[in-house]
Amino acid sequence: AAAAARGDGEREGAALASALAILQHPAHPDPPPLWLFLRVADLCAATGKTDYARDVALAACDRHATRAAAWRGAARALLADGNPKDAETALEEANVLDPASAACWGYLALANLQQYDLGDDARVDRAAACVEHATQLGLADGNLLTDVGVAFAAVDRLTVAVDVLRRAVALPFGGFTKHARLALARAYAKGRRHVEATDEYATLLAVAGDAEAGVLRAEMEPILKVLGKLDDDEAP
Repeated sequence: AAAAARGDGEREGAALASALAILQHPAHPDPPPLWLFLRVADLCAATGKTDYARDVALAACDRHATRAAAWRGAARALLADGNPKDAETALEEANVLDPASAACWGYLALANLQQYDLGDDARVDRAAACVEHATQLGLADGNLLTDVGVAFAAVDRLTVAVDVLRRAVALPFGGFTKHARLALARAYAKGRRHVEATDEYATLLAVAGDAEAGVLRAEMEPILKVLGKLDDDEAP
């Protein structure tokens, strides 16, 4: 199913890229619409063509420089291409144009975390402040929340990671929920919150296929062993 979805994304991306090339021809009087740039960039990034996604998104900024969404799209593509410093610059531009965008602050958190060097607590603190502001603005993008939560877990800021991932899991819509719940289970496990981790893994196992269940059980095994030892230690 994942391979089929990827193939569909690649075909749609190729078709839209062709349309974009036609509309960008010098003979065409009007610039292509912003949605077309952004859709092509997002599809290409999702299918691994991050350099092309970056170029398309930056072209969108050239043609739609006064639109905050163009700069946010460029930031997404730059983050996918491993260029968080330029992504941060694009997000600063987007923030000038639309300071009330919750997504912009969420991506700023990611840009900061992707520039983290070991021991750079100030960078993580800035990312946490960005998340707090995004929350105040009502961030409800489950995929973005999940990515931010995973990034905080990677730098061992587990309290923030759990808070962000719990909000992603609680959203009532979207195909991201399974990924968010797995990330939450792993964050709990990393923080030695074994009971909460087990609860999340159990919820995932209830709807998992055979292949997924094998992976989940393998991740749960060391947690259950720890819980068993704790039970033994607490026995009278």
